[in-house]
Amino acid sequence: MKVCTNCKKELPDDAVFCDNCGTRVEAVKEIVAKKEKGNHGLFRKGILILGVIVVMAGVVLGVVHFVGGNTDEECNTLLLSHDNELMFVNPKIGEPITLGRKYVESLYYQEPTEEEYEYDYDDLFYDEDEEDQSKPHNQSKVVADSWKYVTTYKDEKRIIYPDKIICNAESSDIASYSLYYCKLDGDDTESIKIDSDVSWQYQVIDHGNKIVYQVATDLYMYDFEKEDKEQIAGQVCEYYMFWHAAEDGSYVDYISEKGDVYRKYIDGEIEEIATGLSEKDNVYEIAENEVYYTITEDKSLSIADYVEDDLPQLAEAVEPEYPTEPDPIYADNYENDAEWEKASKKAEKEYKKWEKEKKAYDEAYAAYEEAATAQEERKEFWDKLRNKTVYVPVTTVYYYDGKQSQKVAENVIIRRDEDEGKMDCEECPNGGLAAIMYDFNATGKIKASDYLEENGDVSLSDEDIESTFEDAIRELFNLEESTNYCWIYREKCYDLTSILGTIEDGRLNSSGDQFVYLQDEELKEVALTDGMQQKPVTYDKGVTELEYVENVSEEETDDRIYWKDGDLYFNKEMVESDHYDDDLKMAYVDGDTLYYYTDVDEENENRGVMLYACKNGQTKQVASDVKIYSVKKEADGHIYYLKDYDDEDQEGSLYCLEESKPDLVVDNVREYYVSENGSIYYTKNYDFENYTSDLYLHGKKKDIKIQSGIEGAALPQWK
Repeated sequence: MKVCTNCKKELPDDAVFCDNCGTRVEAVKEIVAKKEKGNHGLFRKGILILGVIVVMAGVVLGVVHFVGGNTDEECNTLLLSHDNELMFVNPKIGEPITLGRKYVESLYYQEPTEEEYEYDYDDLFYDEDEEDQSKPHNQSKVVADSWKYVTTYKDEKRIIYPDKIICNAESSDIASYSLYYCKLDGDDTESIKIDSDVSWQYQVIDHGNKIVYQVATDLYMYDFEKEDKEQIAGQVCEYYMFWHAAEDGSYVDYISEKGDVYRKYIDGEIEEIATGLSEKDNVYEIAENEVYYTITEDKSLSIADYVEDDLPQLAEAVEPEYPTEPDPIYADNYENDAEWEKASKKAEKEYKKWEKEKKAYDEAYAAYEEAATAQEERKEFWDKLRNKTVYVPVTTVYYYDGKQSQKVAENVIIRRDEDEGKMDCEECPNGGLAAIMYDFNATGKIKASDYLEENGDVSLSDEDIESTFEDAIRELFNLEESTNYCWIYREKCYDLTSILGTIEDGRLNSSGDQFVYLQDEELKEVALTDGMQQKPVTYDKGVTELEYVENVSEEETDDRIYWKDGDLYFNKEMVESDHYDDDLKMAYVDGDTLYYYTDVDEENENRGVMLYACKNGQTKQVASDVKIYSVKKEADGHIYYLKDYDDEDQEGSLYCLEESKPDLVVDNVREYYVSENGSIYYTKNYDFENYTSDLYLHGKKKDIKIQSGIEGAALPQWK
């Protein structure tokens, strides 16, 4: 039995740190990789990658309440990136263990030009030795982006991770990487290279026994048991990740370079599902052997059909009549001077009169010419519009049931997540797909007067016409703004707008068999039973607006949060509050409790806000000066948030909610990571120049400094 030299507490013989005060009680030797297949250096780099990636994942994920007592390695492990090395740390082990020593190979990869290819020019990297102030920022960004490429498995104690990451020079987005996996089993740390030049994300299948990934235009499957790979498909589109493997590994669906969708069975059989997909399209795997896919084509529309002629009426172009000029007179025609003088005076009056008429005529003719020119320009203007077209993308949805495809809906847009390359449709719960259908015949028009001079001048060039009206007309077909909802379920499309009338807002429930919508200040629900649409049911009346909370304790929620009569409601219970006049935003939903912020400043989101909790209609203030969007439920089941956040130092106080009662955990926190057993790692002392922080483990009585100057950290997401 050991005894802590600081607090004198008795400890287990294998203890490295005192679990009471955090004092180190025994030095620990560094554990290094003993075995690596393929390339020894690659192994270390690979492991480093993993740490970096997972590190960043944790940065994104959040925090944990220190509970102690649970010494399970998986629960206590944290991955981190330091000096471009991937590491993991566990209080039971001691010092961080290095997995890889060169996580990011190049932040500045430049695609070679044709001339460089021709002359076999292989120096394709910028000079990274040159001083580059953006390098630390880009390194941090890549580390943060890379964590999604890490997969960890608790039973096998296996980590799959990228190494030797190469980024695009302009964007610093990940272009390719080497893929490794590492066995973490006591001292037997083993790193094995799967492949090089892997692009996009891989997919782990067959209960973690196999992995599918893409290299250039080829798809491969790697078997962890056999430690071997085989090519399963070729000529795959490499610009977008349009492929998806069955969970049991029996087949893979993919889009070819030509835009054709195939299903390749591992036994060798190939089925053609669809042809003609473009970069605008996607494939959604909704169930075993069931697929939605879209085909988008540009529809040509006449600009003139969508422009309303509300220009001021032009003056009528009537050509004036030329005044008759008086005939000249001659003295020879008169017998004496008296008659000639008399005739001359009369002629002079007539000529002066004609001159006035001629002047009026000239003015009238000038006006006539101007009106005629304006009319001609107006005619030419509309003729030009009739000959000009604008192209609007029109999407058709198809359903494949494993045997054949059929058209489901036309003129729609699918509500998809930001990761457009992802084939799995997280918004297709239980086979349902929320979409917006557009009726071209019911489209409004833009007004010509809104885009032309106040006087109705239409003397525009062809280029002006295109640039002036095309974007405006496309806005008419901005399907995201449309309220023409449709609900695609399996092989049928339910045009909710034509069936139910105008819908102000709507969404599917988590199971995909119910559509919730707002119509005429009534919140309604319509369900599908055995593929048949049921009669709509009113959930509540007087509803003016739906709220949506992205942060919930479960992956999906069917909670109803809405406004009626100027009050906020949560599942039919009015949220009692006197803060409705303040800027209010939803924060988090945890079971039967709604958390929301007030006093939100849209122009200064770094300013602290008020945090409230509502349960069963009863509301109470939780805290003030809370960092907005910091409320999260962490792996230990507790809700955490940052308070009194200093924007200059980028640090605040970390609090944990125990039955909605705030409990201070630790001060001066920038990022935090909470494990399942309640262990809390956190960073502070942020270096704005190098984008690094110091990592600590929170203890009951004393915090332990783990590593200085880390680039990021993350909790492993054990599966």
